[in-house]
Amino acid sequence: INAEYMGTNYSQIIEALNQVRDHLTNPRNMRWQLVSSRKFIPNSNLWTELVPEHLRELDYQTPQQYLLASQQRIPFSNGQSVIVGIEGYDSAELIQSIPVDISWDHPDYPTLLVLSHYISSNEGMFWKELRGRGLTYSFGLTVNPETGLYFFELNRASNVGDAYLVARKLIEEMYQEIRTFNLQTLDASRSSVIASLVMLESTLDKATKRSFVRSIRGSKDDVHKIIEDINSVTESDVQRALRNYLVPLFFSNKSQLSIVTNAYKVPSVMDFFNSNVKRELFRVQPKQWFLSI
Repeated sequence: INAEYMGTNYSQIIEALNQVRDHLTNPRNMRWQLVSSRKFIPNSNLWTELVPEHLRELDYQTPQQYLLASQQRIPFSNGQSVIVGIEGYDSAELIQSIPVDISWDHPDYPTLLVLSHYISSNEGMFWKELRGRGLTYSFGLTVNPETGLYFFELNRASNVGDAYLVARKLIEEMYQEIRTFNLQTLDASRSSVIASLVMLESTLDKATKRSFVRSIRGSKDDVHKIIEDINSVTESDVQRALRNYLVPLFFSNKSQLSIVTNAYKVPSVMDFFNSNVKRELFRVQPKQWFLSI
């Protein structure tokens, strides 16, 4: 409300404030979200007493549906690559993902955890060739059974094109066995993944919450079974996971690539990926991008 524009007509200012108040407090303009026990929600008399009649009908979602909702809102199809330019942002962010048929109880899930840690751990292969050469500040490989996606990320990259090409080349060399797995580093990766899981259940409170989360996920395995599976991961297991999951992430036309960089760099980044990676990037305006997610 611009008081200077309205002059000294204070009644007009008060009327405008009342209109704002009515808009903010009108129940028809509110969106409700209730998170509670699954037994409580369907038969709750308290719900009908708290909210107006026209808001009493619940759009009930299971935890799995709720967690997947954000993924379903993104309009880009598999295999499409997009780039967003933002003014005043000097670095670049890159996320590449591919659908994977992995659940919390899938036999390949522990193997993917070990493989991802092996490649992206401190002083590991990516650390030396990407961060060590000043191409990007951080990076990561993450598998998410909740969304059924396997991710590769570059964060605060000074040269997103070169960083991506180096990472891609390293995976290709591992696939061609030009680079082989170091058994000592592989053993360290198993230990690190196990330690990270143990830390998630280091207290009774944390263990209780993790147990509840596993029940929501429908996972049958407890942390002891997962630790046993991780400790049993072999070199042949990670080689198989490399072929089945990591290589498709970088080389399959089903993977999806998203880049955020400075607006003035967008044309050069688009040309670079089109020439060197054979991927056409579609430019998306920032407003359209942020509204889509």
